[in-house]
Amino acid sequence: MTKTTFKKPLEADLSARQRDPRNVIVFRINRLATSFSRASAKIYKDMFGLGLPNVRVIYTLADHGELTSKQLVQITAMDKALVSRVLSDLSAQELVAIDTDGPQVRRRPWRLSAKGAELAAAMEPVRTRRQARLMEEFSNAEALHLNHLLDRLFRSSERLGLEEERARAASPGNRPSRPPA
Repeated sequence: MTKTTFKKPLEADLSARQRDPRNVIVFRINRLATSFSRASAKIYKDMFGLGLPNVRVIYTLADHGELTSKQLVQITAMDKALVSRVLSDLSAQELVAIDTDGPQVRRRPWRLSAKGAELAAAMEPVRTRRQARLMEEFSNAEALHLNHLLDRLFRSSERLGLEEERARAASPGNRPSRPPA
């Protein structure tokens, strides 16, 4: 005879809600990012003629000063190839410059040119206004807590990605086969 277990109504409701794809945290964050990106893309394209990856690199350089492409990849969480294309595009527009006296090209820092710094200054009120509008529903304490939670979630996501990468690398099916001796 099988044992029937009964869940309390709140537990059953929570379990059903967790299974609903609309309540999975990754889905919800992705949906939020898509919503925000859609509006941002239109504004920055219309006002400044820039796509979002270009905007992210400009803001990152404006906020951090000189950075190598590797640092840009880490800070923006953008793909290495995308960062390279964006830097090439921004360089062609004379919005960024690279230190030509550094060691290897990959280790040379990028910075905003005077033209890029001027553009970043013109873009800043847009970023500030949009940030304020998004956060107007939150108290200062809630905004700080949200930032803290997002930082923790990002670290957790990065850790999960590394763990899964290690597990795939260690799995027998992912090891390159050796030719017979």
